[in-house]
Amino acid sequence: MSYNRFASPEFSYYFYQGFSMYSVIRPDGTQVFDDIIDPSTIDCQVTHIDDKPAIDVITEFARNNISNSRDLNVRFNTALASLGYGNSDFIIYGQYFSLRQKLPTDPTISYTLNCSDKIFNITREWIVPNSGSIKIDPTLKAYNSSYINETLVGNASLIFDAIFSRFYTLQDFGVVLISTEDTTGLNIGELNRFLTNMIVGFKLLADKAVIVADYIIKLLFPNINIFPEDIKITDVSTAFIEEISNADVVGDLFNYRSYTSTIKNNSFDSINEFIGNNTYTRGGAQVKFTTKAFRNDSLNFQILPVPPKFPWTEENMRLAEVNVPTVSVGGFPNNKFSFASCSGGTVLSSDTISAALNNYQNLSNLASRLTLSQDLTLRFVCAEVYSINNPDEVMDFSFRQADYQLYYDEQSARDPSSLWLQAEQYIKKR
Repeated sequence: MSYNRFASPEFSYYFYQGFSMYSVIRPDGTQVFDDIIDPSTIDCQVTHIDDKPAIDVITEFARNNISNSRDLNVRFNTALASLGYGNSDFIIYGQYFSLRQKLPTDPTISYTLNCSDKIFNITREWIVPNSGSIKIDPTLKAYNSSYINETLVGNASLIFDAIFSRFYTLQDFGVVLISTEDTTGLNIGELNRFLTNMIVGFKLLADKAVIVADYIIKLLFPNINIFPEDIKITDVSTAFIEEISNADVVGDLFNYRSYTSTIKNNSFDSINEFIGNNTYTRGGAQVKFTTKAFRNDSLNFQILPVPPKFPWTEENMRLAEVNVPTVSVGGFPNNKFSFASCSGGTVLSSDTISAALNNYQNLSNLASRLTLSQDLTLRFVCAEVYSINNPDEVMDFSFRQADYQLYYDEQSARDPSSLWLQAEQYIKKR
């Protein structure tokens, strides 16, 4: 018997070593980022893990245990620690190697460290952090260091703090940080208030009503299109399209009124026109899809919850379509990796499907034909997106390399402004 994760309705258990690493470009490219047990090890080089070269162990772990990207560079980064701006603060992301939800195979891990040419071994047991195990990552808290203290970041000057976003100047250029915000627990009223605050924040600065990344992209590049997409047609998706369209649920993935046809650049007249008769080869099989369409780019659509997507990735890829230079950080030496980890399609979970079956009485017949596990959450790709410039290019099958690549050192791993300076030098070349 094996478990992907230990959980109960109230708890999600983590196995943690109080120890995290980051990547640097050296013969063995890992160093200690943080150590809550023995801070004297911070910035020591990690040469071996369980008597094997550290870089090989991390790479093997990323290849076999992390699935957030097809790009091994991205998975390697995720196994290690890196700073990110989310939930309106800098927090530590990644570190999947030393912070796990899957039950570790061994009770301890040994690390060989090189600290100023002094070689020694440490052994770390797995611990279950009590205070941080209630459905949250125990390290998701605001990060502070000698470089970051609340809104202060290195040598950058804060111009405006919009809570969900910050505006800095550094030397002769500006930096905008856009926070990844979790709104999944908000109801419609709370979400509207959240977005209203975001609009006010941007009005104060730019006299523009800007909400979430889509509108920021529209502000910077008003003529850029959104990605065309289509939905995989099955008995289940057809039933959802018919029921939710008839209920006219505003902005819903399965409501045909949420889309504009790419063929006639206008709304669809009927469900049948939306479903169409389109068959493509996917994985060697013939698969039916709806007619390609754009999501309606309207305020009402944007402020309503939609099925899980990857907007942080989608916006990055959209910028690449208009040749905005892109920069990635970390990964393997001399090996550019993707600046967008996922491909931007729409994924539904079995939990979402079960909830919809309960909410729509006309889907009761469908519910009796589906057997969805109550103990496992399954995820299904139900929609694809296509390149704006190349209409036949499915983004799920494409690989977008960053134009430039940066690497961490002892300062830049903890001071984002150091990376901003390096990135600006690359961007100037364009």
